[in-house]
Amino acid sequence: RVSRNIDDDVTRGGLVQVMAENVESFDVVYLDPTTNEWTATWDTLQPTAQPGRLPSQVWITLKLAGGPLGRPVKFETKVVIPIQLPLDFANK
Repeated sequence: RVSRNIDDDVTRGGLVQVMAENVESFDVVYLDPTTNEWTATWDTLQPTAQPGRLPSQVWITLKLAGGPLGRPVKFETKVVIPIQLPLDFANK
């Protein structure tokens, strides 16, 4: 949903904008710049995970049903994240 007003109820208000139909799967994995390995989770709040930092890349895979011969259509992209540390304007 898209709305000018941000609130906690995602089921009301705004306009529904369908980005894709017949989604079979949507997967995101993250490239950890310290290990140079892809990981399925990213948690900046846990000290044993990736505290206070962002991935260097995100790999997105989307599979849609209804392709040729009934097979799913797969879309993939990798996105470079140019910032590694989160913005923290509150402590400035």
